[in-house]
Amino acid sequence: MTKHFFLIDDDEDELEIFMEAVSRLPFPCKCTYAQSADQALDILSYLIPDIVFVDVNMPRINGFECIKKIRDKVGHENTCLVIYSNGINETAIENAKLAGATLCIKKTNSISDLVSAMEELTVYPGSVAR
Repeated sequence: MTKHFFLIDDDEDELEIFMEAVSRLPFPCKCTYAQSADQALDILSYLIPDIVFVDVNMPRINGFECIKKIRDKVGHENTCLVIYSNGINETAIENAKLAGATLCIKKTNSISDLVSAMEELTVYPGSVAR
């Protein structure tokens, strides 16, 4: 079964890193991308991916607000929502939980670390502690 990832991030360089990680996964998968929370929310009206990765620092609607809005959408009550950001600290983790995120993953320059996290998420959603 093909896994479907969805990346919401306003930094196109992050998309390149993310897609490189997706290409290295040992199972069939695809990735959808949105450059803003608004664009993502429109797409998520008709798409239910397996795992959604959301950056925190985006213009207009930040990642925490985006997570709240996704959770309110019909069909996304149980979607695995991951805060995926450079700014992961105790405050961010608490805000992510309050917003309804499944977990937080700190962005990395290591493609292999991201691949490992993605693999773990597909097997045990919610178990990756980073």
